[in-house]
Amino acid sequence: MGVADFSLDIYSKLKCGHCGMGLKAIHRLNDVKYQCNTPKTTDKYGCPEYRLFEKDVAAAVLAALRQQAAFADNARRMLTERTEQITPGIEKLQAEVARLQKLIEKTKTAKMGLWEKYQSGAISAEAFQRENEQADDRIVKHTARIPEIQAEILRLESETGRENLFVERFSKQVGITELTRAVVEEFISEVRVYSPERIEVIFNYADEYERVAAIADADATKKKRRKTK
Repeated sequence: MGVADFSLDIYSKLKCGHCGMGLKAIHRLNDVKYQCNTPKTTDKYGCPEYRLFEKDVAAAVLAALRQQAAFADNARRMLTERTEQITPGIEKLQAEVARLQKLIEKTKTAKMGLWEKYQSGAISAEAFQRENEQADDRIVKHTARIPEIQAEILRLESETGRENLFVERFSKQVGITELTRAVVEEFISEVRVYSPERIEVIFNYADEYERVAAIADADATKKKRRKTK
């Protein structure tokens, strides 16, 4: 990747980690350096004076991206395993929802039959009222149970982490060796520079990362507990 290309892609994302201001680019022939100009006007934020080589920014961003990609790839395998374990339980609950829905429809049909029997004189008013109330109770019971099961299905599906954008996008970057315009734009939200030795890369898909990280932590905790038993 050329220096000019990288400068164009990353420049707007470079911020001072102390004051939050954008860094100034200093162009020298084929080299570009970055610095925070805030120390020239105030020491309020504690911004250090430095000049950061662009190649060092590129190396830090690439290293951070490779680390995220490796985590995403491991998470992808973990989520695949969890999905295989959890899916049978989800399918069982989905079958239960379908069963309850059929029972509700069957009971409604039975209520219509009760009314016809009452109209024809086949059953007494007392019998009709009793059986009709029992049917209503069953409908209410089954109807109330369905959203409870559906909530459990959603909970289990969230534990699988399926369709997680962080995992999907970052895992494809395993082994990346070069930063491109497309990569910078898709994955990098901000690069905070505290000093040449401390560069923090803020990635996109942060919410998705937090979700999968929580799943990974829970999974690691369960495995640790099993080993100590």
